[in-house]
Amino acid sequence: LAATIRELGLEHLSEDAKQAALAGIGENVLGRVVLEIMKILPKTRHEEFRAMIGTASPLKIYTYLSPYIVDMPALVQRVAAAEIAETKKLLAE
Repeated sequence: LAATIRELGLEHLSEDAKQAALAGIGENVLGRVVLEIMKILPKTRHEEFRAMIGTASPLKIYTYLSPYIVDMPALVQRVAAAEIAETKKLLAE
């Protein structure tokens, strides 16, 4: 998290503001991850997956998605990097 704060140039913010910024980025990453999963997941599985979000344990969701998504950590990392890059671009404007 400290590296992300530095990368985005948020060191000057108060701790509360840093936490709020990171929480917002985290929400955006989560939303993007869900969208990417929906693109990969067969349409017949969308409803079941949506029902799991927010109710099932992360392990249960990971296990459910494993047959469809070969490398979940890589997907999350790719999406997070894209979100951080987009946030960095927006902050520079």
